[in-house]
Amino acid sequence: MLSNAVFFSIFQKYLAEHKLVDGKLLPFMEELNAYLDCPSATGSLTMARAIASKYLVGEGSVFNKEVVALISTQLAKEDPPPKDIFTPVLAPSISTCLYIELAACLPLDLLAACLSES
Repeated sequence: MLSNAVFFSIFQKYLAEHKLVDGKLLPFMEELNAYLDCPSATGSLTMARAIASKYLVGEGSVFNKEVVALISTQLAKEDPPPKDIFTPVLAPSISTCLYIELAACLPLDLLAACLSES
């Protein structure tokens, strides 16, 4: 889902409407959606580098530094990046949001069963 522009767009709107993600993530997610929709390999590399420099590096970054370093290494190459290159930085934030959303909806006994299996 995080590498498909259509599904990601719908998912992003859902997260925003229900206020399930930090407001700092929404602009990143909007640009990520445009990246996913980019048809050209050269354009996607340029776009991915711009997104990474804007959101992943610097003092304002809220992402795991080790994961950011791996993405930066991959973007330093001249090969077109995979569409899911940003998944490792976004997935933990989204997983937490979805877990909280599910926890609010699940009956307590089912929630306890889910927690005991994780």
